[in-house]
Amino acid sequence: MSTALLLAARATSALLALLGLNVNTQALISLPTYLQLFGFSHSPSSSSSTPNPFIPISGGRALSSSLAILGCAALGLDRAVGVLLIAGSVAAGIDGYVLRQHVGAGSKEEREEAEKKAYGHWSMGFLCVGMGAWMVRNGA
Repeated sequence: MSTALLLAARATSALLALLGLNVNTQALISLPTYLQLFGFSHSPSSSSSTPNPFIPISGGRALSSSLAILGCAALGLDRAVGVLLIAGSVAAGIDGYVLRQHVGAGSKEEREEAEKKAYGHWSMGFLCVGMGAWMVRNGA
């Protein structure tokens, strides 16, 4: 096992967790920003001016996953980080599916943007599976 590769995997997993913290914090503090990150529009003129409470709930749950990855990484629990990354890839896959099915139903540009976001999530999911499996196998 290469120490340099393990250090790179630790750094990359910490960066992924920080990205997750950033994105999911938006679900708690700025619903319009969070929705735009996923390609959904936030229409204040909708029939209900109260945002769906499920969005911050799911953002908070995802935030806890990012904190778990950071905590395990800080403690040097490489195999645990790997398991969490693999589990997180499921969320990336589902997010990509939902984006592809439900976003961009309008113009051609909106559909293309939704497709890019879906492929971005799936790419991140494959990265998490690969790196997570490597960390489970080679981690300390």
